[in-house]
Amino acid sequence: MKKILAIAVTLLVSVVANAQFSMSRGMGAASMGSALLSRGTGVVVGLNTSNMSLGELTKLNSSSIAGYRIGLAKNIPIAVGFALQPEVVACTKGAKIPMNLGDTPLEDFQNGTVSGAITNELKANVTFVEIPIQLQYAVDLLFIKPYVFLEPFAGLAVGGNVDGKKMTFNDLKQRLEYGLSIGGGITFFDHLQLSLRYYWNMEDVQNFKDYASQSGHNIGSMFKGNDAKSFDGVAVSLGLFF
Repeated sequence: MKKILAIAVTLLVSVVANAQFSMSRGMGAASMGSALLSRGTGVVVGLNTSNMSLGELTKLNSSSIAGYRIGLAKNIPIAVGFALQPEVVACTKGAKIPMNLGDTPLEDFQNGTVSGAITNELKANVTFVEIPIQLQYAVDLLFIKPYVFLEPFAGLAVGGNVDGKKMTFNDLKQRLEYGLSIGGGITFFDHLQLSLRYYWNMEDVQNFKDYASQSGHNIGSMFKGNDAKSFDGVAVSLGLFF
C-alpha cells in the first residue's frame, strides 16, 4: 500500500505541475494569482465510519464507529475537466474490537477458538486534523458535474479517548497518520458538492496498541506478527462553495 501511495502522489504532483506550467504560459503571474483567489472556497461537513483492518485476526469481527468531518476546502480548476481541491478538516476515526484479557496465542485468535475468553470490547476514538488533496476529473453536464477523484491525505491526532479515558500522546509518531482515498461525487450549479469516498489509513496498528495501553488494556499479543492496519472506512460529505 505504501508503494501505491507513492505512485499516487507522484502522479498527482506531475499532473498539477504540468497544469500550472500551462496556466503560467497562458497568463501573467498577477492575473494567474487573481484567478486562483477568485475560485470557490467552501465549507465541508460530513460523516465517516471507520473500522480496523485486522489482517490475520479476521474472526474477531471488529465493529465500525461513526464520526464527523468538518472543515474548509478550495476548488481550483487546473485544466479542462481537472481540478485540485485541497481541504483542511477535523475528523474522528476509531474502532471497536473484541478484547481478550488473557495471554492467548495468535493461533487461537486466527482459528476462532477463543470466543469464550473474549469478555468485552475495546473502543477508541481519535480526533485528527487532516489535509487531504483531491485530484478531480469532472464531466460538465450544464447544471451538474459528476466527478471522480484520487486523494492522498495526512493528518495529526489532536485528541481522543479509549473507553472514555482521555488520550495522551508521547511523541510525534503517535500522532501522525497518512493514507489514500478514492471516490466520486456530483457538483450542483457550481456551488453544492456531494461526495463519497473510501479511505485507507496506511500506518500500522502500533498507534492503536499505544492508545489501548492508556486504559490499562494490553492487546499487544493479539497483534504480534500480524499485518493489521488501523482506521479504514467510508465517508460522505457535503460542501457549500461561494
